[in-house]
Amino acid sequence: MVDFYTASGAPAYRSGPSGTSAAMRAEFTAIQAAMAKLAGYTGNGGKTVRINDAGTAYGVSKLTITEPATSATLTIPDGVTFTGPPASGTAATLAGAETLSNKTFTAPALGTPASGVLTNCTGTAAGLTAGNVTTNANLTGHITSVGNAAVLGSFTKAQLDAAVSDGNVIYDGGALGTPSSGVATNLTGTATGLTAGTATNQSGGTVNATTITASTGYSLTGVLLGSATPPTILGGFGTSPSMEFSNGTFTFGINVGTGGSASTGSITMPAAPNGWVMYVKNDYNYGQITAATTSSTSQINLANTTTAGAPTAWPSGTVLHCLCFAY
Repeated sequence: MVDFYTASGAPAYRSGPSGTSAAMRAEFTAIQAAMAKLAGYTGNGGKTVRINDAGTAYGVSKLTITEPATSATLTIPDGVTFTGPPASGTAATLAGAETLSNKTFTAPALGTPASGVLTNCTGTAAGLTAGNVTTNANLTGHITSVGNAAVLGSFTKAQLDAAVSDGNVIYDGGALGTPSSGVATNLTGTATGLTAGTATNQSGGTVNATTITASTGYSLTGVLLGSATPPTILGGFGTSPSMEFSNGTFTFGINVGTGGSASTGSITMPAAPNGWVMYVKNDYNYGQITAATTSSTSQINLANTTTAGAPTAWPSGTVLHCLCFAY
């Protein structure tokens, strides 16, 4: 019995011409023998039918094919031989991890490999970030190396100066010679062998052995002492008062103007941290005292009195000599 045909029985025997029972039974037997040459499907699900190597009969292949849920196409070009793993295993799984050897990739996108050995790679890796590099070239000269171990040799000062382009060289106990320039902002210690020349202070002026000048003023521990900006007349005094002379806010002269009737006046000062201390000299008017009565960070008010403290007018053209410090 085979899957494709099973005889249901045989007619009763009778003699006669062709088509008799004997002939029919013989034909049934031949048909069943022919059907037996076909591969049965029971127990062979997913397998293929092939002709045996002798070319004499059908057989069931040992290859099992799992059909896709909908459809798929497998195309093998002419002349291609596909050889699977040498033992058991999966040749390839799409979207899985693959191990390939002796293969050539043509313009692939490798993603992010977990590791790799690039011994035989060539070309220019323009997008790489350099990490630790192993060199096979041994260096000679001022820097020698064997493999990755490098040793710094000896340099003369001239050779080191030529090698360092940005000047960030630290000399320990060395003789600097005569540098062409230098910034000593972070230097400490006592330079006993220096000859004072001209230096620049924090206010933008210059300092030398005999003269101190400043372009904006002077400060002590960050607090303004005096400004190079001279005071100006704010109000009061006589007719047409003016600043007679000034050395910034340190010393200056006030011409009280004409009229001979004013006994008070105000001047504008550069901004001080807290206020101003002022001394006024009025020696040319005997019996009169001029003093600062009040002040703010940017203003000083003056008043002229008798020695008894009574207000009195400045004579016309009086020049007050003033000395002033900020605090």
